[in-house]
Amino acid sequence: MELVRIELTYSYEPSDFFEAATTVALLYGNATFVDGEVVLTLLAPRQISHEQEPEFTEAVRTTLRCRQLISNRTFSLTGPRITHVDAKGNRNYVMLMESRRLEIRGNPVDLRLTSSSGAVLVDSKKERIRDETALTIQLAQNAEKSPTLCLMLDSYDRSLKDISNALVHLYEVRDAMASEFGSEKKACKRLGIKPADWDTLGRLANHEPISEGRHRGKQPPSRNAAPDELKEARTIAKIIIESYAKLK
Repeated sequence: MELVRIELTYSYEPSDFFEAATTVALLYGNATFVDGEVVLTLLAPRQISHEQEPEFTEAVRTTLRCRQLISNRTFSLTGPRITHVDAKGNRNYVMLMESRRLEIRGNPVDLRLTSSSGAVLVDSKKERIRDETALTIQLAQNAEKSPTLCLMLDSYDRSLKDISNALVHLYEVRDAMASEFGSEKKACKRLGIKPADWDTLGRLANHEPISEGRHRGKQPPSRNAAPDELKEARTIAKIIIESYAKLK
């Protein structure tokens, strides 16, 4: 029987990683994320070997990392289950398993205001989900064309999972842009990054005697980074990544 489409179905946690159903048009096909499940439907029917499967999985994982940049939460990804669908709707399945660590963090606070008649005046959750969905799609599509963007997303991912080296990984984002554009000054100009923010990330990651940084112990006494310092470093790294993605 003629093969009409192939679906790769994955599970991800937390299941509310995407707050609304999100479809991203990737190079391989459309990937739809909803309630802890993602289905990647290939653009053209094709047989999938075990050697090819990692390419599709990495495209899905990259999209999750794009969402992670916005949500600041880690995720786990399991699968895929590969489904071959023929012209009569018959389905044949293959299951492949892979896991990642899960760490759940807090959700943002949303505001919804209505008038006395019940009309919605402000729905910050709806607006936030709309904006975050658009940004996730933009990041994921641009990452497919940019190895540098993928590397920065990976560095941000590791900054959340490898906490003891968080600033080391965030500095990699800054360093990647300095290399990409030839100098720190050119990177700031092209990305529209405030020099003060650029310098702050460099100071926290490269100069302060912070145990999560690049030169811990070389400037004693070392100390742990304050939560606000880690938050500021992550925010600057996110701005750099998002600014670079807009150039692609």
